[in-house]
Amino acid sequence: MIEAIVAPSTHVTEEDGLFYIAMSIGADEVCTACYMLDKARRVVIIQLDTPVEHRGNGYATALLESIQRRERTGPIRVISTSHAVGFYRKLGYTEVSPYIFESRQFSS
Repeated sequence: MIEAIVAPSTHVTEEDGLFYIAMSIGADEVCTACYMLDKARRVVIIQLDTPVEHRGNGYATALLESIQRRERTGPIRVISTSHAVGFYRKLGYTEVSPYIFESRQFSS
């Protein structure tokens, strides 16, 4: 039997200047993020989470790219945790201060 491939969908809500974005496949949330725009109108990712059972499928990378396209800003900044440092480095992010990473410009 061939299983149908379902494309992820995203849903964004905003409350008091904080944006919450969730990526889902069917009823399953596969990745979530919380971000804000700083005074220079740069995206600052405050939280990015992929449940363990969904890691390694590219959902976090796709969600970061979706935020970049949605906001149409320059490079985005991420406040990281120690266990995620390798993930951001693998994506080509540059550490601009301890646990603060900046992306390259994503292409549209």
